[in-house]
Amino acid sequence: MLATRMLLSEAKPKILITGCLGQVGSSLVRSLRTKYGGENVIATDVVVPNKKFYQEGPFKYADVTHYDTLAKIAVDERVDWVVHNSSIQSIVGESDPSRILDVHITGIRNVLELSKNLSLRVLVPSSIACFSPESGNENVPDMAVMKPKTVYGVSKCFTENIGIYFRKKYDVDFRCIRYPGIVSTLEEGSSPALKLYKPTTDDYPMMSLHAYRNGLMDSYKCPLAPNQRLPFMKIDDCISATELLLTCEKEKIRQDVYNICGSSFSPSEFEAEVQKHLPDFKLQYEINDMNNVAESWPSSVDDSNFRNDFDWNPSFTLSSMVPALLKRLGLMQG
Repeated sequence: MLATRMLLSEAKPKILITGCLGQVGSSLVRSLRTKYGGENVIATDVVVPNKKFYQEGPFKYADVTHYDTLAKIAVDERVDWVVHNSSIQSIVGESDPSRILDVHITGIRNVLELSKNLSLRVLVPSSIACFSPESGNENVPDMAVMKPKTVYGVSKCFTENIGIYFRKKYDVDFRCIRYPGIVSTLEEGSSPALKLYKPTTDDYPMMSLHAYRNGLMDSYKCPLAPNQRLPFMKIDDCISATELLLTCEKEKIRQDVYNICGSSFSPSEFEAEVQKHLPDFKLQYEINDMNNVAESWPSSVDDSNFRNDFDWNPSFTLSSMVPALLKRLGLMQG
């Protein structure tokens, strides 16, 4: 009996990841497979991956709005943990609110029901889109007034609160981290994230750098005002923070939802930093509805609770993030 318990305690968890072909999901799958083995991370999405991604580990075609599909995968694969990344991007959702409500509301309900029924650990990313002007603008804390201005933000508020309800009502091991804008090249993971991605409110850093690399800066227009500051973090820090919250003991978690951030900056500040390495890099602007959305979000958030509880600090600020991105894109040697 003791030997059996020892073997069980040493066993690597089986992890189910929904929305695995997105910006965060594709990088998270690769990172977790490195740590736990390719066979222990089951990637799912409603898009067929490329051959390389498909060959790296288990992939299941799964729609999160269908409970039976998720349940079959979880039972057949003996899943222990779920990371629920499935999401419709905010600007896309504004043009089709019924779709975003279906995916976000039905999806989280199915994941939580599954976690309740099978006693699974579940981590669900949320977003600064939960915040609103009533939340404040600078160093907004984890707990604040939230009256989001987009259906995406409304659905993320629901996600946070229904998860808290399931934790208190059914003792579901629910964990939630509130992402800022995530900066990557969309090439860090092995999935076709770049081809699938539809740029949204806070994506001008990576979209402008891709435009520069492809010789298309004349046609790329930044949708935000030059001085519109927002909180961001590099994908590496996003993954490290997510994994800390996912893998820690339940007792270590001291609150329902955590803010997380790397640094805050505006398009003009980003441009100035890039110009230190690429002097001819210059943003052009075509301010649109995305700026109205950005104006409803805070310019900075207070993530001191996460940093203190998990002894975590971001590895990248704006000044270190930019050269790392440029090197990744082949725009800078090093």
